[in-house]
Order: sequence, then C-alpha cells, then structure tokens
Amino acid sequence: MTPRSPWSLLSAVLLSACGGPPEASPPIFEGTQEQPVLVSDIADACVTPDTTGSESLSTAPGGALEEWREAINALPASALRTDLQGRLLTHLRGPSTAFPVAADAQAFLRGIRAPLPLRQPFTANSPVISGTEVRPGHGWRYNGGGIHRGLDISRANTPADKDSSFDVLSIAEGKVIGIYFDGPPGGGGNTIVIEHTGANGKKLYSFYMHLRDGRAHDVAAVKAMTCPTGDDECARYQLMAHNYPNHPSWGTEADAIPVTLGQWVSSGQRIAKSGNTLTPGSLAADGRPASNHANNHLHVYIGMPMPTQPLVAVEVDPFGVYEKVSTGCYTGFQDTFYPRLWMPHYPDFHGATWETFTEQPEYYRGMSYRPETLTFYEQDSVLRVAGSYQYSTDTAFGVQAGLDSTGFNTQVDLWRQSNYVPRETRIRINSSGQARYNTTYGKLRAGEQAQFEHRLTQASLDSFYQTYVLNLGWRVEDFFPYRENGVQYYAVLFSSHDLDVRYLRYGLSEAQAVSELAALAGQGMHVENLVADPTHNPPRFAYTANNASGCLTHAYVDAAMSQYQTLHGNESAQGYRLKKLQVYNNGASFTAVFGKNCP
Repeated sequence: MTPRSPWSLLSAVLLSACGGPPEASPPIFEGTQEQPVLVSDIADACVTPDTTGSESLSTAPGGALEEWREAINALPASALRTDLQGRLLTHLRGPSTAFPVAADAQAFLRGIRAPLPLRQPFTANSPVISGTEVRPGHGWRYNGGGIHRGLDISRANTPADKDSSFDVLSIAEGKVIGIYFDGPPGGGGNTIVIEHTGANGKKLYSFYMHLRDGRAHDVAAVKAMTCPTGDDECARYQLMAHNYPNHPSWGTEADAIPVTLGQWVSSGQRIAKSGNTLTPGSLAADGRPASNHANNHLHVYIGMPMPTQPLVAVEVDPFGVYEKVSTGCYTGFQDTFYPRLWMPHYPDFHGATWETFTEQPEYYRGMSYRPETLTFYEQDSVLRVAGSYQYSTDTAFGVQAGLDSTGFNTQVDLWRQSNYVPRETRIRINSSGQARYNTTYGKLRAGEQAQFEHRLTQASLDSFYQTYVLNLGWRVEDFFPYRENGVQYYAVLFSSHDLDVRYLRYGLSEAQAVSELAALAGQGMHVENLVADPTHNPPRFAYTANNASGCLTHAYVDAAMSQYQTLHGNESAQGYRLKKLQVYNNGASFTAVFGKNCP
C-alpha cells in the first residue's frame, strides 16, 4: 500500500481545525474494510439520484408520526408524558418536500453528519441460525422502481422450519420517545422511535417498523384496525388475524417489545424483534400467508432535524446512496457523493489503514470530537493507526503524520505562529531506520506558556528540565523517548498550565514500570502518560504522573495486542475511557492508560 502524502492529510486537518467544508467519509473499526470516498462530483459516485420521484410516505395524514402523537397524548398526566410531548416531531418529510429548491435539498444532504457514533440496527446472525445472515435489502428505491425512502433489512435463506426474525438493535444511545402501532393505510405496524442526542446537542431520530410485540397483542391490534374501503390487502390481513392467530409468523409472547416509553437505551441494545406487522406479504383469500416467514423484515427511517425547523425531521439515507435501484452501493461500499452514517463507527479504533484514518477528522468534527490519543505503527509493512476521538468543547486541532525531522521542524514553527503546540508527539522508526514524527496539535490555553522541543540529547533534556520544571515550576505534559541510528533522543512538551505536582520517570524496564505504577495509587498519584521506547530490546518505558483529585487510572505495560479488544471492553464496562495508547513491535504490543473522572 502506498501511503498518502502527509501534506494531503495536513490540508484536510487544517480544514477541520478551521471549520472548513466537509469533504471526508468516516472510518471503521479495526480496518477490516476500506471505506468509501466522499467524492466532490455526483457523476463520480455510484448513484445519480432521481429527484423527480414521488415522496409519499403511504401512511395516514401526518406521516409516520400521527399514531405516535396519539399514543403519547393518551398517557396519564405525568412528568413522562410532559417530557415526551415536548419532544414530539411535527413532520417527517422527504428531502424534496422539505426543500422544494433542489440545490437546497442537495446542500442539506451533503452537509449532514452523525451527531454521535452510530452502528447498524442488527448483527449478521442474531440469534444464530446456521447458513443464514441478516443484511440490508431494499434501499431508497425498490428494485421495481418505486420510491421507498427507508431501508429494509431481513434474514436471508431461512429454512422453512426456522423463525426468520432477528434482534433489532438501537443504532446509538438515546431516549425511547415513541412506541405505537401504526395502522393503515400503509402503516408501519409496531414502531419504536428513539431520539439520539450528541454531546454537542445535535439530534438524530431513528424509526424502527414492522416489529413484533407479542403474538396476542399483534393479533388483537390487527383485528381492531379499520381498513380503508376497497383495501383488499388490509382485509386479508385481518382475516389472517382471525383465521390464523397461531401462525408461526406472529412469533410468540416472548417477542414483546422489551423497552418502554421514556427509557434510555444504549448503543447496540436489543429493543425488539423484527416482524411482519402491516407487511405480511402475499395472503390467500382466507388470510393464510404464503410462507411461515410472511415477509418478516425491519424497515428503518433515519431523520435529521431541519436547521430552521428543529421539530421537522428530514428523512436521510444513512448509507448516503439515495434512490438507487440496485443495492450494489449498500454492499460494495463504492464511492459516494453524500456522507454515510452507518459503517459502523467507533471513536476508539485500532488497525485502521492510513486511507481510513485520513477520513476520520472530518467525520468526528461533526460530533465535536477531537483526538484524545493517536498512535501510528507498521504491521506487516502496512501503515496503521489506532487511538481515540472524544467529545471536547475545544475542537480546534490538527494532526500530522509521517514527517521527517526537517519537515517536522518546519511545521512546528508554522503551527506555532497560530498559537498551536504539539500536544501529543509519537515517533516511530520506519523500516529504513529513520524517525518519522506524528503529532496532534492543540491551541494554547488561556494564559498558558509552552515550550516544545524534540531531538533532545540527554544533556539537552537535563538542561531544559532544569530551566522549565525546576526553575519555573512548569510541568512535563508530553514526553517521548526514541533512538535513531543508535543515538538516544527525547521529544518533550513543557507547559505552565496546571501546576499540580508531576512525576517524570524514563528508561525503566518493564518490571520497574509495573512496580512503580502500582505504587502510585497509594501515594495519591495517577499515571497520565505511558510510552514505550521499542528501539531498545527489550523495550524501555517512561511515564508521567500527577495528583489530579478524583482521577482513577488503569495502566497496561507491554501488553499483547491480541488482548487489546477484550481489555478495552472490560475498561469501558467499568466507565474508563482510553486516555493514551501506543502500539509497537509490528502491531503485536501496546501500552495504554484508561481513566475515569480524569480531565
């Protein structure tokens, strides 16, 4: 693989730091699949949207919201009812209806970004049925040519004696603001609506339709429907409820919706089972379905608020495809003209390729996220990146990678002119033995003075430490040791910000580092930064520690990368966030710091 020039990454990140135009698509976890490129010319994309198509929701007046509004208004007076009424959307519109001027609709769709990390509402095989998988089917336009304006997801190749239903998952954390039965004409059956709010306050709505809610409930709901005059399909569906109330496609009582109105759900939490409410497929004259599966699937709408009318949601395609008859763009990940929201995305990632990484800053800019920590490493001659993006009120940042010493000097000076300093510097030695500098820049804080130095010899480090730490009382904010051509060097950021007591230790063996870090907690100190110098064999380690009140940290020294995902999951489950990460040794080893209640 040929890495992109670091200068192309610089320009992209400068746009991100300065609030420039969105021109990138998001990353995925572990680099297992390349991501589509967001192209600038719609002619270069895998789809040319047909803006002349109908946008009828095929539901009752008020679209998919009418029954939801009625269900909430019927609740007993309570704080929950008041809260949900305050969150009610007034309309769910297609892009062309919301923006009659085509250029305005295109600009809106071009500019949308996920306000928080999203995942798809299913896993490939949950529950497991051997030989089948759950996957997206129809997109915004059915293969027959009709407008769809949502996404259908179903289980393929299910044996006749197996239930084709699958677990429906929340695409992100959020509040359940609607649970209702959306009846005819053309309704969505059992429907759940979740309001998702990013840390920056921006919102997104997800609608999940055709769900199961327990056999008895669903049969009774269909029997109670009022079918429009002459609607033979609806009449046959009611006959199915009367004549075949125990048909396998209804599911069981155990399939009741497990979440409640007002409940907060987490990303990936099971919220329902897919079903066939209001979409039973072909029915005989007496209501008997053509198969045991009876068109079981999930239909999903994603709504983004209009900038000028936040209670009006505009339907958007989370794959950024829109109105393509073939589903190739949903499965092939070709280049697209509009942003994709589902990939899935994770703020913490590892194994991402260089190409994938260069798309990250713009994607996370939309969430008001910035890099918390980044590490660049070669694995089997492929340049990869790991790290974490996290929410911050300060989204002015820059990232550069792959610079040699001369180029790095030049760029540090340029960034300094705009009051940016290298907040985290990591140096890797490439396959030719040359140092390559990778840095995350941040602006100077109010009243802060800072001094960054790199390629310091031991004598120079001692001199600068005497000047800034011992004489001026500053702290070491960032520290990285490395050897090039057998000579030991150091990169250091000295800062006058936050003058709490700090420790700096370096040149330690693994045993020494583990022992000292374990002793810190008893002294009221917490590890702030931990790095390895793998240019020594075995590696040597350095850390900084502070007395940040209430901050709890867990540190990992020279751990096996094969265990990283498990350790990360355990830390996250305890409420710890990734603070620092370094991957080295051809991607086989890492050091990391996870923190809770830490600045």
